[in-house]
Amino acid sequence: MKKRKNVERLSQKGVPKDWDEVKRPCNLTLTPTAIAKLDAVAAYMDISRSELVERIGRIIDKLVPEVEELFEQLDFEQLKSV
Repeated sequence: MKKRKNVERLSQKGVPKDWDEVKRPCNLTLTPTAIAKLDAVAAYMDISRSELVERIGRIIDKLVPEVEELFEQLDFEQLKSV
């Protein structure tokens, strides 16, 4: 995947840039097919694979409406600290 070098979009470590919170590392294990598809969509959108996963995570309740009730029960502030 091509790395973007758009300096104006780079952020300082520990300072939120595009969202209202700081991102933290997360390791995912995916099949080569899933990685290739994520990379293709990310390249098409001119964003990183990480940003694509971020955006999917932020709209997952719209993609899978059944989880909206689950999200209402969760304390996301508490989960963020885990």
